[in-house]
Amino acid sequence: MPALLGFAIALQTQTGFDILYFFLAMIAIICNHLALNMTDDYYDFLHGTDVLDLDRKNQYSGGSGVLVSKEMSTSTMKIAFFVFYCITIMIGLYLTIRLGWIILLFGMIGVFSSYFYTAPPIKFAYRGFGEIAILINLGPLITIGSYYVATQSISMEIAILSLPLGLLVFAQILANELPDYIGDGKSSKRTLVVIFGKKLGLNLIIIATILAYASVLVSVLIGIAPKIILISLSSIYMAYKSIRLLSKTLHDKHIEGNLEMMKTHHFTAISLICAYCIEALINGKNISSIMIILLTLLSLYLPVIMHFKRTRQ
Repeated sequence: MPALLGFAIALQTQTGFDILYFFLAMIAIICNHLALNMTDDYYDFLHGTDVLDLDRKNQYSGGSGVLVSKEMSTSTMKIAFFVFYCITIMIGLYLTIRLGWIILLFGMIGVFSSYFYTAPPIKFAYRGFGEIAILINLGPLITIGSYYVATQSISMEIAILSLPLGLLVFAQILANELPDYIGDGKSSKRTLVVIFGKKLGLNLIIIATILAYASVLVSVLIGIAPKIILISLSSIYMAYKSIRLLSKTLHDKHIEGNLEMMKTHHFTAISLICAYCIEALINGKNISSIMIILLTLLSLYLPVIMHFKRTRQ
């Protein structure tokens, strides 16, 4: 979604974008994210993080669980994330040759952060830097990087509007770490929640959420973003519901509210993407580029919609 937002914002500065570069960038970002999740699962399992305190976790915390349940072997997962990293790197090198060294810089930061999020010797997530790495990578890095692929430039608009999704995913990660508090602590995974405690973790969620909405509002007030993006503020109630649930169950055995924060991030991202596509349509931009963004969003998000539907049944 941060990649699609970057391309959607790019439509404000030009008629359209190169379709080949769009799909290559999307494939690289998706592969890198898959590799990140698998690397995280792999090393958390080896460190014992995803094994401890299973009765306190919920389906949105503690990793995928496929290694714990032996649905997949560690060797298979290692091969899988290696392949995904290779695909990411090959596409990144091609885009670097075509579009310039800045793409290489973005790619190197992305792959480095993904692998060493839990991999030794750096292990960002085990040293209190994992959440910051996620904020930077799933906010500014991907959003600005995608915008650059489309425009070969960087603007104040993209710089500010790369913040909301990064801040909300930062809040989402913290919300997911609250149920993992005991297990992470026992396995020496020093997340911000483990280091500073659940109460401060909740306060960081509140601060990040407020800053996310403030960045949207400020971008409109200073006149660098279209007013239509204010529709993304309609997710404030979801954020409030999440924070209220997290606060209410903070010291319970089963902490609730991280799903609502996940939905807050998703709804805000989708509304920002759609708002920019509507604005581009109003301004007579290339309709094929608009449709590509919206159809890609639908195709990638449809499985998530089906998942949320199953969880309600």
